[in-house]
Amino acid sequence: MQYQQSLYIKNNASFITFLADRYTSAFHEYKGMVEEASEHHDDPHKKRIPRILGYQEMIAYNLLFNKTWHLPRRPTIYKIKSMEIAKIHKTVRMIADLGIHCSLQGFRTTYFMKCAMSERPLEYKGGEIEFCSSPNPFKMQSIFERLIDPPRRYFFVLFSDDSCLAVRTNDGRILRYNIDISSCDCSHTTELFYALKAIFPKEHQQDVEDLIQQCREEIEVKDLNNPYGPTKRAIRLKPNGPRLYSGSTLTTIINNLACMLIGHSIANTTINSSLDVVSAAAKVGYIVTCDECDDWHKLQFLKHSPVRCTEGIIRPLLNIGVLLRLSGTCKGDLPGSCKTPLRERALTFQASLLRGAYPRAQFTLLDKLRFNAGLPDESSDKVVKKMMEYKVIDYDDYPKFRVPAHEIWERYDLTALEVAEMEEDFGSCSYMDHYHSSATDKVLGLDYGLSGQEFPDNDFPFNSFDPWQD
Repeated sequence: MQYQQSLYIKNNASFITFLADRYTSAFHEYKGMVEEASEHHDDPHKKRIPRILGYQEMIAYNLLFNKTWHLPRRPTIYKIKSMEIAKIHKTVRMIADLGIHCSLQGFRTTYFMKCAMSERPLEYKGGEIEFCSSPNPFKMQSIFERLIDPPRRYFFVLFSDDSCLAVRTNDGRILRYNIDISSCDCSHTTELFYALKAIFPKEHQQDVEDLIQQCREEIEVKDLNNPYGPTKRAIRLKPNGPRLYSGSTLTTIINNLACMLIGHSIANTTINSSLDVVSAAAKVGYIVTCDECDDWHKLQFLKHSPVRCTEGIIRPLLNIGVLLRLSGTCKGDLPGSCKTPLRERALTFQASLLRGAYPRAQFTLLDKLRFNAGLPDESSDKVVKKMMEYKVIDYDDYPKFRVPAHEIWERYDLTALEVAEMEEDFGSCSYMDHYHSSATDKVLGLDYGLSGQEFPDNDFPFNSFDPWQD
């Protein structure tokens, strides 16, 4: 596959040149990574304080003009991603902690490229390839409308390694697919990193080269039984070329480029089945899962799917699987005073979750869950706002809408009995309630590939787990 990727990029250098020409004008205001970090390290951001402190350290150590902005003697630590529920029978996810200083080196460079990709969709071979930078409800609505009824030969939308495709075939059919790259981050070759560098303006390519150099650094894996001190145990691994570490600021834009190359290959292929899509991706050196959506309700992008509201308009709706995973859970302590009864804190947090996940939508199940949870409070709202950042975006000028029950459940192929069970039984759940049914299996299976049938009921490891326990 690596050879295929390298060969495809070399044979389609004209497409890389096309991208570079298209994106150049977006960098007129870019001043270079040193000046950009100086002017913008204290911009409003969830990591604003670490950025300010990190920039002060950069000045103190005189590192601003180094090739990479690593602190002296600080290795790149490879560690388990914390505060994440892993899938059953799956290995945990790992991250490479490059540090806030490496983030400062690249956050503005990659910001300009993300803006360029977002603002300049590609028209190619009678279709369109578009990067959607966030779940903006106005943009998501337009995307789903074009996936349902593509205005041209094909429409391909992407965000990082997540993408959807709609194709008009020669016999008049419309084929729709959810596409996901398997092991995306570790499938990128050196050739792709250089292709990424080539789509930047020439005068700024050295900045990108410095960010690529971060991905050539050694990583250290510590023995957690003895991680510190003079007798600590650890190993260091040095890659033989750039590897996309999960902490790199290049992650989104290089994954975007990989998807654009897959879209380019698809545009040059006659698509009549999911096998044709898989084959087109394989030409670029990627293994993809490609699920055909025989019903457009099964489209999924950024954890949203299309529904038709009571006014007959296509709307983006956060998947019900997300609602199931959110409900009754809290990472860390529940917000609110420890003097407040646990039940009250749990219910107000659940109310905030429901409002944060569905700020504009209304439907029967949500109505019942909201009634049971009651009203949210300010402390819960603040926590939920941080949780939902970049996942659900609320605009005051986006209209509120109501979704009929059959539109909600069409995606999951539920029977009438299963719908009734979900809306009556799960909709009645409140503090300390646990719920499982064939309907939840179908929802979580489609949205996350999860199932409650992994263990016999009497052996299920979470039977005694209290999700509200402090």
